[in-house]
Amino acid sequence: MRRLFCYAFLFIVLTAAPYHAAQAEDLSVDDIKALADGGHAEAEYKLGVMYITGNSVPKDRKKAIDSFMKSASAGYTKAQYVMGKLYKDGTYIQRSEQKAVLWFSKAAAKGHTKSQYELAVLYAGYRDSEESLIKSYAWFDALNKNGDKKAAAGREEIGRKLNRFQIIEAKRTSENYYRHYILPYANNEGEGEGEEDEAANTPDNSAEQQSEQPPTEEQTQGLRPCAIARRARRRAGTIQIHVNVQGHAWRYTSAI
Repeated sequence: MRRLFCYAFLFIVLTAAPYHAAQAEDLSVDDIKALADGGHAEAEYKLGVMYITGNSVPKDRKKAIDSFMKSASAGYTKAQYVMGKLYKDGTYIQRSEQKAVLWFSKAAAKGHTKSQYELAVLYAGYRDSEESLIKSYAWFDALNKNGDKKAAAGREEIGRKLNRFQIIEAKRTSENYYRHYILPYANNEGEGEGEEDEAANTPDNSAEQQSEQPPTEEQTQGLRPCAIARRARRRAGTIQIHVNVQGHAWRYTSAI
């Protein structure tokens, strides 16, 4: 019973507090895998990045895509963007504009501007229907309002294919996109910028790096089972919690 309680408490420690990408360097590969196995969407995404780039683990496309799909399905925005890019470009998986639109739409609804731009591009050539062109114009226009200068060129190009009544409708749609899917997320811009693009565009010949080692015996020596926070270090606004359950050591870092 005591052992069961220990493992249950460990699961709470690993999954209840938020996982911060900024502290990823403080977690070992085993730590990240444990978080992912516990259903943590951001850790699953991080694991996918590691597998696709060969960073700290052997490069494995299948495991990478599986991790991205699990993370995206759990609602993690960056993973949804990566899945959209993979389907759009046909990288490692069969190309599908329909699935690309699906994943980009999920991320776009949560303020991910790169996904919004990709949607605008896809809709510009998606079956060349009136509805798609209006959506393309609307996303380009909304992004331009947010300061994306390259979106203005896309908006002008699509505008030449629409009549004035369609443009009026597109501008109403644009205002809705801007008010609901861009403005509320304006303060989040730039967080982790570029990482998801690296994951989606990693070439086949990416260099593999050696795996990180789990905590050594010296690092975990003296910790008793279920001794939660007996070794807690406050450093640069974070707290590191060291846990040892039946000889298995874990380290978790979170913001405070």
